[in-house]
Parts: sequence; C-alpha cells; structure tokens
Amino acid sequence: MPHASPRLLDPHREESALKGAHCPRLVDLDHFLLDKEKLTEVLSGRRGFRVLAIDGGGIRGVIVCLILQEIERRTGKSIGDSFDLICGTSSGGLFAFAPSMVRLKYSSLEEFKSLFIDCSYKLFSAPVPQQVLSFTQKYARYASTEDFLEKFVHDFIGDTHLNHLPPYPLVFAIAHTKQPPWQSNKKPFLFRNYDNPRSSYQGAGNVPLHKVIRAVTAAPYFFTPVTLNSTTYYDAGITINNPSEIALDEIQAIWSSFGLERELPIDLFLSIGTGFRSKIVNFMRSVMGKDPDEVHKIMLRRTLNMESTNYVRIDPFDLGIETKLGEISKIPLLMEQTSKILETEEYRKNMSKICKIILN
Repeated sequence: MPHASPRLLDPHREESALKGAHCPRLVDLDHFLLDKEKLTEVLSGRRGFRVLAIDGGGIRGVIVCLILQEIERRTGKSIGDSFDLICGTSSGGLFAFAPSMVRLKYSSLEEFKSLFIDCSYKLFSAPVPQQVLSFTQKYARYASTEDFLEKFVHDFIGDTHLNHLPPYPLVFAIAHTKQPPWQSNKKPFLFRNYDNPRSSYQGAGNVPLHKVIRAVTAAPYFFTPVTLNSTTYYDAGITINNPSEIALDEIQAIWSSFGLERELPIDLFLSIGTGFRSKIVNFMRSVMGKDPDEVHKIMLRRTLNMESTNYVRIDPFDLGIETKLGEISKIPLLMEQTSKILETEEYRKNMSKICKIILN
C-alpha cells in the first residue's frame, strides 16, 4: 500500500484556523507527546528544557558520535533520554535521528558509529579496509552512492516514517528546498517528528526516514538533490551548518503552541560542532549564510538574558587536522585526536557541567 504524501505544514494557515476555533492551546499534549512524563517535568518546573544541536561536517560526524558516547558513558543514560529536543544539519541531521533509530533497533551508538564509518568508505570511494569489505560487497549492486545511502538507512530502520519515530525526544533536521542555496535565500525546511503550528518554518513529518536522510545530506557537488512530492531538497550545510539558532526559534514557538504565558527555562543547550573548516565553504558562507562561529556568538547573546539557560558549545576545531567533506582516510586520525582532546582540562570541565545537569 503506498504511503500518504508528506503533509506540509503552513504555520500561518494552521495558526489562523486554530485561532478561529478559539483554542487557547494550539497543541494537545496527549496528541503531541506519548511520553508525557518528561514534558511534565519541564512544565511543572522540576527542571528546564534540554536541547542538543549538531553541526554538519561530512565524515567529521565521527567526532559527534564520540562526544555523544562520552556523555552516555559519564551519565549512564542514553542520549534520547537526556535531551528533550535534538536537531542537526547535513550529517548532523543523521546523528540527530540516531538516538531514535538506535531505540527502535535496540542497538547502540557504537553500532551506529560503525555503520556510519562503513557507509562513509562506500560513499566517498576510498580504498576499503579489509574489515568492512563484507559490508560494502553487500551493497555493490547499487550503481550510485545515492542509491547506496538510501539503502543503507533503509536497511537500518526499514520503512519507518519520521512521524512514527518515538515521540520523545522531539527531533528535526534541516534542508533547503527548490533552488540550490546559493541561488536563493529561501527559509530552511524542517523535517520533524512533531507538529509545531506556531513555527515560522515549514516542515513535514509523514516522510520515510530513509528519504529524509537522503534529503538533508544531499550536499551540492557530492550528491544529487532529492525530489519528494514535487519539491526538491538540498543539504543546508553551506548556509546553516550550525542549527542552534533555528532550534531556539523552534522552542519558543513550541511554548507558544502550548499556550504558555511565558517561555520556560532551558537548563541545558548543548551545541556540538565538528571543527569543520574549509576555505571554499567559508567563502560561500561569507556571501550567503552564517558561519557556525557567527551563530555561536548570536547564541551567546540570545541566551544571556534567558532564565537559567546553560549554553555550552563543544567544537573541537583545534584537532590540527584539515579534512575535506569526504576525506575518509582521515577518520582514524580524527577519532584518535578527538579522544585525546576530550581528556584535556577544558573539555573535561565542559563535559562535567553537561553531565551534572543531565543527572539532576
């Protein structure tokens, strides 16, 4: 039976319809979240909202996985149980969905990391190490890397649609629509596992997750764009590699959708960078979008006067390793250097702060 086409959310049209119904709360909690216990903790004031925002960075996504694994090791809790909202751009979008995918698969971040590395070898056509030959041979019949990536995600998660993922944590990944990002200034499009009628960003949830992953990782020059229901999607990493600011906008819209009179405190906003530095990409961002560091400075200003907000950015840009988006020969070195830098005093202090909040 064919799946229904994605339901695009026009926030302004839906907002008007709901206003016409004289409904003070735009979102019903029973419908919005099946796991209401965690949200109740926030709404009752027992703790603040917790957010995880993940930058894109191609194969440097292994850095993200190592950081997330370290948080799990220190807290003894899964990432999905530690945050209320998780979001990402490009490969960060893939890792944003990882906790939900792992939960459905009864798997672990370690297995997901291994699959990500194996997939990277195939995608970027590097010599394949002996230990992953059996994996890549399984997918050798797929003519293009795009076919391979979609098959890879489909094998891990099946035909699961985005809005059929576990309802908590809330998750979104960012894409651009229609024209490539350098040809227009269109607003980002959010693939969500929740509805947010007050959001200023359009989005969809009734889409197979393997299609979503293809859409948000369709990096220009590397992969062809993805067309779903007559709309074409591109990787948004060139212009919005750091999704933190959009995440803050989404949270504020969520509070409005709940009909709350004031914004609730955010007791942890964790932004994870991949240390991605590219002269070409940085030049393009200087013309068309915001550099991740610029977004970081904006977040520092925006969260300064917000109640009880602990904003932390971990961005191991000082690894001393220059990598291109698909330069997978550097993966072992990236992992080695990331493990070392997480043991430095600065990063240990940040990790302790993060984990203390999660365990409170």
